[in-house]
Amino acid sequence: MVNTAMRAFGRIEILVNSAAIFSRTPFLTVTEEDWDRFLGVNLKAPFLLCRLVGEVMSRQGRGVIVNLADIAGAKVWAEYIPYSVSKAGLLALTTGLAKRWHRCPSQCHCAGTVAPAGRQRCRGTGARVGRVPLRRLGLPEDITRAALYLIESDFVTGEVLTVDGGHDCSEADALT
Repeated sequence: MVNTAMRAFGRIEILVNSAAIFSRTPFLTVTEEDWDRFLGVNLKAPFLLCRLVGEVMSRQGRGVIVNLADIAGAKVWAEYIPYSVSKAGLLALTTGLAKRWHRCPSQCHCAGTVAPAGRQRCRGTGARVGRVPLRRLGLPEDITRAALYLIESDFVTGEVLTVDGGHDCSEADALT
């Protein structure tokens, strides 16, 4: 992927790590394969991309990396431990890389109050919206605008920007 981008454009200015897997995983049912899958997709893949793209950006003398995490990385959810651990690792990776490279990465930290693309409502949203101070679920555009802020700002690095409408998402919200 990195080689393809370099051949096509000659440089890489922005990396947004947003792919992730998410599912309920009660701790006593978590297998080693489950653990490896969560950490592989949610932490190892962003690590590898950050390393490869970070080297390119370092040689270029500029670039921005935005990692999309989740509030579960800061407030672990008991029924989602592998997911939470992977997102906590992504937060730590972001902070560490900000110290390693002068301008990247930045962190966009999403709390799970975001409706799926193209949908204003989804299962369980009535009660969930009632707990959000801004009285609505976030939209994909809200995440995009936050990421653009982090990309365009030249004096932000290693930060966590929580995009949640003022709602500190709980595990109960993930279960609805």
